Amino acid sequence: MAIIEKKEAFIKQITLFLDSKNYKQAYDLAKQFVSRYPDIISYFILAKCAFWNVEYDEMLSAAGRACEYASGKDRESCVILTAAACYKLGRFEEGYGFLEEFGKTNDPEVAGLRFMLAAASGNRKKTEMHLDELFKIDKKKGEEFILLIIGIDPISSVISNILTYTPVRTKRMQRNTRIVMESKPHRKRVSKIRSVKKVRGNKNRK
Repeated sequence: MAIIEKKEAFIKQITLFLDSKNYKQAYDLAKQFVSRYPDIISYFILAKCAFWNVEYDEMLSAAGRACEYASGKDRESCVILTAAACYKLGRFEEGYGFLEEFGKTNDPEVAGLRFMLAAASGNRKKTEMHLDELFKIDKKKGEEFILLIIGIDPISSVISNILTYTPVRTKRMQRNTRIVMESKPHRKRVSKIRSVKKVRGNKNRK
């Protein structure tokens, strides 16, 4: 494989490795990425790669470093990934503590992870509280979650959105990494699709 120099190229290649389930290659390249560009994006991606390689100590360390750089939605995702690493390491109370900063939440991933950590630590009161919280947020997701926890490794399903999330989505990061989805051809294509849908909608109303 050719030597990768640019930040965008690292992100693209690691994503391709993850999508094709070449987790070891993704993990090795993510470590190079962190060494070259130590920031929220590289550490967050390293944490995700470590998860898929069952390297939970590395996952916890990388997610923690990502938290140091993060704010807003990015920080929320980093904290969830950190708590998930604690769950995999059996450090349930520590993981639960990370999630306390969210307070009351409408996020099913946070509620679901809180429930798992409380249940694993044997805290019945908090377990029942967070299960109720999850059902109030989304009853359907709550029912799905109950089925998930019967599985061998439910955590990957609980944090599925986080495992596909990358902090690069913030406006600042989009500018820094020149995300392809923000390019002019993409905007024109989206506008064209919207125009077609609008015309079709007008025809249907007639």
